[in-house]
Amino acid sequence: MKFYYHNIYASLIDIKLGNIMPEMFKSLNQIFETAPQNTLFVHVETGQPQTLDDWYSDIASIKLLDSVPKEVHQHFNRAKNTMLYSWFCYEMMPVAEQYCFCVLEIAFKLLLGFPSSEIHNMNNMIQEAVSKGSITDEQGNSCHLVGCQNLSHSKVSHNRAL
Repeated sequence: MKFYYHNIYASLIDIKLGNIMPEMFKSLNQIFETAPQNTLFVHVETGQPQTLDDWYSDIASIKLLDSVPKEVHQHFNRAKNTMLYSWFCYEMMPVAEQYCFCVLEIAFKLLLGFPSSEIHNMNNMIQEAVSKGSITDEQGNSCHLVGCQNLSHSKVSHNRAL
């Protein structure tokens, strides 16, 4: 996965100059225009702007194992498509991120045998999956998670099958 940084200086200039527009419904001829916020991310190594090809290849590189249930694959691909389309509508990014957590919840409920109608705490599901040995590292060793709140802040390699 390539690493990008947000050109905060450019953002501050745009905000100061009033160039950031409030969220608006796009007109038909604007649908496939890159969201301006996405143009502020550049390659760490080269300083070149991130492209749609970069965005697509990074998202496409995130894969599930074939052994993962079909239902999870379907939701996972929906989350990936939502993330892909956030290239054109930056406001879709939190929607895509939230859906990723929904996919994770679906996967844990199937893995742990919980009825989908029951409400379970994500942190508890993660801890139970770890204690059962269902979550392991690449070498098959049991993982030790501090808690779900650390999940969003961890550094995860997306270039391998999950």
